[in-house]
Amino acid sequence: MKSVVGHGTLLIVALIVAWSTWTRDESVSMEEFQTTVWTADAEAVDSVTYAGGGRYLVVTRRNEDGDRYLWGWQVETALDSTGTPIPTRRDTSYFPVNAEAEDLLELVAPLQALRDLGTLESLSPERRSEYGLDTPEDTLVVHLSRGREERMFLGGVVFGGSGRYAVAPATGRAYAISGLLSEILESGLGRLRSHDLHAFQLDEVARVVLTTPRSEQIRVRTGGFGATSTWAAPETPARVDATFGNFMSRVVGLRPLAFVNALPADSLELLATLEYQDDDDDLLGAMEFFRGRDGEGGDRSYYLRTEFTRILAQPSVAQAERIAEDLDQLFRGAGGPQAAGPTDSMESLTP
Repeated sequence: MKSVVGHGTLLIVALIVAWSTWTRDESVSMEEFQTTVWTADAEAVDSVTYAGGGRYLVVTRRNEDGDRYLWGWQVETALDSTGTPIPTRRDTSYFPVNAEAEDLLELVAPLQALRDLGTLESLSPERRSEYGLDTPEDTLVVHLSRGREERMFLGGVVFGGSGRYAVAPATGRAYAISGLLSEILESGLGRLRSHDLHAFQLDEVARVVLTTPRSEQIRVRTGGFGATSTWAAPETPARVDATFGNFMSRVVGLRPLAFVNALPADSLELLATLEYQDDDDDLLGAMEFFRGRDGEGGDRSYYLRTEFTRILAQPSVAQAERIAEDLDQLFRGAGGPQAAGPTDSMESLTP
């Protein structure tokens, strides 16, 4: 009997502890926004800047010839004489962004908080220290249209959650902000960088024009889906070109491992260009495929650029070499990579 009473008492104590932990004033266990820090529309965001965790991250809008898109860059930070993070462009990584960049913009405009903690001055020194708001080290800046700017200083991690404590210097109020927002910012390019080469799907492609510096082949898609699509010459659509199909399956499997903003033009050879067209022969996109000049020790490097990457992307060397071999097989050495020479370099690779 004593054993039952003892276990019951322990259960009641555990429930009380669990309830007090759940309802503790500074805890946030669910992404349930309770207050708005500032109002704005995601479409009005020109850029988002985050300085923290030893990095300087920027997601910005670009507009080129009517093409409006999001772009990212990240660099390790340095500190000026006042301790303010400043970017150093020596090791800047530029990259196309994925769909989470749109999520980021929606999270910061409007910026909603999980909890309003009151003014920073109303918090005790002990509480400010506990929240990491006595000397916040990270900064979030949202640049909006018409020159408007909103700023937030980020402190420690929210108790019982993944969000961050923060203070808005414009109002002096402290908040607990979204865990998803802080995770995206802290992960930086590792989470925001896209691994796609095109915005369209291969199943939208009806025709591919493959061009090397000395020759050209045209193939139409005759069936299948994605990497399993079949291809044939336009004049013999019933005769499947298995060699071209293998080549395309390798091309579809390419993924960028890193991005390079620019390289000297004479350091690259243009091996091939692929143009993708739809049923109406309209251009969906294109890919340029390059081989780097042999470096020290004869190491090979390969690069590609598409309408989506905009800058040079580096694929796996092993994958790229198989594609180069496929090109030689497709053109039987007459117009493939083995025939490329020093005069095949591009004049400029700066976007």
